[in-house]
Amino acid sequence: MRRGFFQLAVCISLMLLSYSAMAANFVDELDGENPALRESAGVCWTNGHQGLAACFNTTTGYLKYASSFFPAEGTIGFYLKPQGGYTIIDTAGRKAASAGDMAITLLDSKQIRFRVYNATTKEWHKLTSNSYLNEEKWYYIAVSYGSQGMKLYINGQQDGTFDYEGDYKKGRNINRNLYMGDYALDSYSDSILGAVDVLKVSAYQSDLSVISAPLSAPVPEPSTFAAMGTGIVSAFAFMRRRRK
Repeated sequence: MRRGFFQLAVCISLMLLSYSAMAANFVDELDGENPALRESAGVCWTNGHQGLAACFNTTTGYLKYASSFFPAEGTIGFYLKPQGGYTIIDTAGRKAASAGDMAITLLDSKQIRFRVYNATTKEWHKLTSNSYLNEEKWYYIAVSYGSQGMKLYINGQQDGTFDYEGDYKKGRNINRNLYMGDYALDSYSDSILGAVDVLKVSAYQSDLSVISAPLSAPVPEPSTFAAMGTGIVSAFAFMRRRRK
């Protein structure tokens, strides 16, 4: 009997470890200044979706993250409460782009556009949301990029239509730092206006733990639940056999 409980504990532990490996590997709650994590300029802090949020009320405000936080392939997600402006996330601004440079922007039409640069064709691959955002309302935006292609999600639902360049199935430029808000290295000032909260990043493409709006604790994927249930049933079956 004692051995059966041990088997059950090991089984559950291994499955939980397996799920934790899929969870986001970088989270910035955006609850205030954090110089050890990011540079900031012209950013205020306001009531967010969860705690505080980064407030962009000028077109020159930005947060700068080191490139090392953002993998070559993966998923990025964040809450957005738009008021206007343009740039949400950018790695190149309006300077000369390199292969894999990316940007997430808010168009005048209040649609989200996700784009990645193809150095071979010298074109931006553009994926534009079919949904139109309302001002002063929170949305959860996520993008996935890499060998499985470009994907855009709004409030957990896949969204978007490609332009003529179509899908781009390569990773991002890992040599570029990532700016939230204005890209401070060019001569333009075009930050998003509004608020951004809870930035999550994963090295897994289409990672459900990032695509879904963040909760107080990660929720396992359905397949993970099924695996856990199978493991628990198997462990109990082993215990019953040992008791006979």
